[in-house]
Amino acid sequence: MERDGHAKVAGLISRYPELAIMRRFGDLNMENVLYLQAELVHLESEYRTLATDGQGHPDRLVSAKDWASLAYSEDNHDLAQWEKMLEIRQKLKEYNEAFGQVVFMTSMKSPNPYDLQFFRTWLERPKMGNFPILGPDQYVWDVGNEADLVAIQRRKGEDFLTRWFIDKVIPSFHRCLGKYIEALIPEEPESEISHYSDSHLARFVHVFSVVLSSLLPISSIVILYFVSSLLARLGIIATFTALFSLSLAIVTQARRIEIFAGTSAFAAVQVVFVTANTNSMT
Repeated sequence: MERDGHAKVAGLISRYPELAIMRRFGDLNMENVLYLQAELVHLESEYRTLATDGQGHPDRLVSAKDWASLAYSEDNHDLAQWEKMLEIRQKLKEYNEAFGQVVFMTSMKSPNPYDLQFFRTWLERPKMGNFPILGPDQYVWDVGNEADLVAIQRRKGEDFLTRWFIDKVIPSFHRCLGKYIEALIPEEPESEISHYSDSHLARFVHVFSVVLSSLLPISSIVILYFVSSLLARLGIIATFTALFSLSLAIVTQARRIEIFAGTSAFAAVQVVFVTANTNSMT
């Protein structure tokens, strides 16, 4: 039996977790934490007032140092102070839970732009979602809420090359050729959706990166071998060094210090080769 409505949307995002895109309700969460904080500030002030009232009284000296004397006291003032602490304890629990949830929600990453656009398209197309949600929550994924959206499981592969390959190259490939060779998803064949494995795509990009990393040094050495002009060699070294550092920035997630170290080593190898080759020619 074909599902519809929220069940249909749930079926899609359960199969493809990268499409599980939700609102974090950042404003409401922050407002809630602020209100809880305000309540705690007032409760704290009331508690401090109760705790300092009558400090010189002998009975108060005992209850200030002994929990049982405070909690089971028959004195109305002590009882009021302890009841206020219990009220604070409950409010602190709410505050800490809400605070932790806000920290967790704000740490979640925004959705992949391509996945978000695909999900919007799926919701609207007649052969796909066909407007499965009719209530106000159908506008959750509108552009106006984009800054408030989070992905429960964002796609892997955060380097620039992998993102570009998955978000730009694969959709173009699918429109031109892939739709004729890639099988449709069995759950909704009428939707004309094909699914490309992220792991396979990431592996392809990884292989390409490895090949590129080996070709750059070899190409540089080969070209330097056939060029005799020292000025031209310096230009070639500068060009290949820049290309090497650019490739590190694009195809890896290396830190700047690691890119700097790798680029320096690559440049040093070229300089050593040029020096040795020049000496052998003279």
